[in-house]
Amino acid sequence: MFHFGTGNVDMKYSERKINKIVSDLEKYLGKSISVLDNRDDGYGVEKNPVEDSTRITIDNQGIVHISNSEGLMDCLQGEGYNLISAQDKEITLKLIDPELSEDREGLIVPVDRYYNAIQARVDNGHESGSLDSELASKIGKGVVHERSLAQKGLTEYYTGKQRILESLTKAGFRVGAVKHHETEPFYNITANKSR
Repeated sequence: MFHFGTGNVDMKYSERKINKIVSDLEKYLGKSISVLDNRDDGYGVEKNPVEDSTRITIDNQGIVHISNSEGLMDCLQGEGYNLISAQDKEITLKLIDPELSEDREGLIVPVDRYYNAIQARVDNGHESGSLDSELASKIGKGVVHERSLAQKGLTEYYTGKQRILESLTKAGFRVGAVKHHETEPFYNITANKSR
């Protein structure tokens, strides 16, 4: 028997967005792209390290740094990216851009829904007297901080339900039940596996 409970937010969106940027760049440049992911400050991760590849870097603020080449700015804008800056040697853009509808729908709206539910629980606890004002304020500040990081794709917290279900099935589990919380963005999965 396996039981899994988590938030109902797919925080892997930023990874898919990195893959899209890499794919768009590889298509335009005709060569492999490696990624130095420094979103987790102090713990850089090299993705797709290939010899003779062009490297892009994602900094700890969720800004993507790309070496500029002729026509690249027009290519990126043609693919729908909003550039922060384009200089002779470097182009920068936001990994998660709130101005892009796919980023809003894919990450920002679900993150807001999740953190709004947490804040509502804090507010209810404060109003009912089970949380004092100081603790409610501290938790509220934490919610604001974590929401900000999540909306920029800087943190990875929860894996969406579909990805968990697919992983369980691939691992040989039979999913018995998926139950969503009635008022908040959480869910539970119960599955079992024959011996």
